[in-house]
Amino acid sequence: MEAYFSGKKDLFNGLKISELEEEGPTGVTKFSHVSIFSDLNQLKDISMMPDYNEICGLTMDEIAENFYPEISDLASEDGLTVEEEKKKLAEWYDGYLFADEGKAIFNPFSVLNVLADKKYKNYWFGTGTPTFLIRTLKRTGYDIRLLEKGTEQKAEAFTNYFADSNSPIPLFYQSGYLTIKGYDKTFDVYKIGLPNREVKYSLFNSLPSVIST
Repeated sequence: MEAYFSGKKDLFNGLKISELEEEGPTGVTKFSHVSIFSDLNQLKDISMMPDYNEICGLTMDEIAENFYPEISDLASEDGLTVEEEKKKLAEWYDGYLFADEGKAIFNPFSVLNVLADKKYKNYWFGTGTPTFLIRTLKRTGYDIRLLEKGTEQKAEAFTNYFADSNSPIPLFYQSGYLTIKGYDKTFDVYKIGLPNREVKYSLFNSLPSVIST
């Protein structure tokens, strides 16, 4: 990244990063839109564009193509076939969708860790206790059990985050604990829910004990 942004862009010819620059948009999460005079407001928000849905994660096809030996080793460790192991990987770490259509993607951090450790764990939550998330839950009194069945929301209700919001839904979505599960085109309403087993276990097994302290 240092080489790219220091002007050595010829080293990246043919790679996806050079294609994105040619296409124009620069991604930015809606956390940053604070002032109408901010320098960041000229950036293009690609958060909900189907063309860029897969840029933030790995698809099953990519994992199977690039990590077949590691998946096979993990399957042997679990006493499963490779196909059964791929389904288990999907149950744990797949399910992220950031547009109204497209392929679901995996959390790359968790996938790389489980393939290296050969053990299923809550790697994403384990990167650090989300203290800001916990403070928001305490302040709003939101019952996280409501997230298990999912919730219907307009796009602006979960993509626009403000620090003084009375709903934790945007923060959950922006930090990877919620994802798009479906879209009703007629009413322009999204179904928002938990993406996978890793997130579900993290929220329901870890957060309550932290919140009560």
